[in-house]
Amino acid sequence: DLRNLFDSTQIATIFLDRYLVIRNFTPAVASLYNLIPSDQGRPLSDIVTRLRYSVLREDVAHVLATLEPLERRVDREDNSAHYILRVLPYREPDSTVSGVLLTFVDVSTIVRAEEALVEADVRKDIFLATLSHELRNPLAPIRVAAQLLQSSKVSSKELKKAQAIIARQVGHMSRLLDDLLDVSRITRGAFLLKKEYTDLRVLLDSAVEAVRPAMDAKQHTFRLEPPPPSPIHLEVDPVRITQVLTNLLTNAAKYTPAGGIISLRTELEAQYLSISVRDNGVGLTPQAIATVFNMFTRVEARSTVSEPGLGIGLALAKGLMQLHEGYIKVQSAGLGHGSEFTVCLPRSLIANRSDQESERPTDASGRSATRRILVADDNVDGAESVKMLLESSGHEVHVAHTGAQALAVAKRVLPEIALLDIGLPDMSGYDLAQSMRHEAWGKDMTLIAVTGWGQDSDKRRALAAGFDQHLTKPIDPARLEKLALD
Repeated sequence: DLRNLFDSTQIATIFLDRYLVIRNFTPAVASLYNLIPSDQGRPLSDIVTRLRYSVLREDVAHVLATLEPLERRVDREDNSAHYILRVLPYREPDSTVSGVLLTFVDVSTIVRAEEALVEADVRKDIFLATLSHELRNPLAPIRVAAQLLQSSKVSSKELKKAQAIIARQVGHMSRLLDDLLDVSRITRGAFLLKKEYTDLRVLLDSAVEAVRPAMDAKQHTFRLEPPPPSPIHLEVDPVRITQVLTNLLTNAAKYTPAGGIISLRTELEAQYLSISVRDNGVGLTPQAIATVFNMFTRVEARSTVSEPGLGIGLALAKGLMQLHEGYIKVQSAGLGHGSEFTVCLPRSLIANRSDQESERPTDASGRSATRRILVADDNVDGAESVKMLLESSGHEVHVAHTGAQALAVAKRVLPEIALLDIGLPDMSGYDLAQSMRHEAWGKDMTLIAVTGWGQDSDKRRALAAGFDQHLTKPIDPARLEKLALD
């Protein structure tokens, strides 16, 4: 009977008679609406402050009139919980309807998951639109600069300016794509740090140097509060720590009005070495602080000026700090009061000087500064640009546009280094590398894979095919020159 049902069920349930008087309720619903035993026998209207009286009254009246069950979602006023409410007619053994059963099923987890999916979808759309914008921005000056280079009326000064524009904008695009790949690797747990012993001051100076032009352009006052007197050497990935600090300083420069103040401070704490970037810029709301490290989140400046960025820099910084077993945090007193981002590295990463001396690799010496190099790429412009770059450093460079052509040229000139595109028209770069390794003249050749695919799986496949190195397009000229001389 009804009493046995209420004694045994764990479902939040209320039994109302036809006159909307509470006859019974389960412990689950008692805690939900703060009902007490003395509430039995009271009209529903007496506890209107605890129940959604108007909604329930209308629903109960409808069910009693139609004898059809009704279902709807109801939410707490503070939106902290969500329930599926079912109103069912209750029939006595003689089939007469003596009231209704109200059951409440908690669906808060499902609702929050749905809301998170909707929010993620919105952020995805914003990200794709932003990505399109960020990639188109550098393409415009590159196109204009390329047209200038083709003109016969361009002065040498304008020529150098156009070349600098192209180099700068290509570097910007490369950084965007590298950040996307880094976030993907960290998310998949496939990111590997390249740790080495590095002076903390070198890391700080490198980050400041990278952002100095942006700060100077807005006439910011920059204050560097130096690290403790004795040098601090860290066993970290210097490229990634510099990347994190550069990101924080860049954001400070973006969101601090002209003439503002930006400071960089280091402090040795009990368990961590902390590095803080503080500004007196636009600041952050509590809502922004809660989401600022989420993927694809962009904190809009409180001005009409749209700042560039994909909204992944702080998410990437958070991931890189976690890989170093550290963390990143933010503080802000609110809009207009600036913000402070702090990265914390565990003190266990501070290395002894003796450790640094024993582990430091030695440089190779006594080798020729020029190399005989083969470039195999079916993209004619790509191959010629790499050829010109390497020849400008004094290297002897030969070009091929197919795999068969590359094999013939390699057999004739016996290159010391071969840069092989993976997507050749007649064979893959993997097959070409294996064919070269099977030849006596190719066993000791340095083979470098050049491709637009930069996932860790692509690098492993390249090494398995016989390559010594893997470069992702667009190639960093400095890294290419270093590989040529190693």
